[in-house]
Amino acid sequence: MKKTLLLILLLSVGLNISSQEKEKPYEVIKNMPAFYQEIKKTLTWPMAWGNSPIQDFGEWRVAARNKLDSCLLPVPPAAQNYDLQIVAREQRNGYEALKVVFNLTAWSRIPAYFLIPDGKGPFPAVVMLHDHGAHFSIGKEKMVNCLM
Repeated sequence: MKKTLLLILLLSVGLNISSQEKEKPYEVIKNMPAFYQEIKKTLTWPMAWGNSPIQDFGEWRVAARNKLDSCLLPVPPAAQNYDLQIVAREQRNGYEALKVVFNLTAWSRIPAYFLIPDGKGPFPAVVMLHDHGAHFSIGKEKMVNCLM
């Protein structure tokens, strides 16, 4: 009896999963969410050049800039100073790694890494951007062997 109930339960769970899979996949396809095409269809871009009722480019440019600015507000106040602090340092093969924290704005202080080549500079600089998937405590670890 128990084996029969277990078999029925497993079959119903399996059928439920397979029916859900047929509905809509929650996957990434070609590095994009599977639903991005559906989102794209809903976007009408009313302020885009050519879609906007404003036909004069100069007028459209002013209106588009104002719209962009309004979407970006409120902008956090600028930091009065960066107050850069080195919290860890490590000599590695060919470079020194510094873990620092600094004020990005008056409201936020962020951690970062500086990797400085050995030798006499000046050296070119590279700013590495990273993703964090809305988990703000991770991201740079994908690019750099981090310090403690």
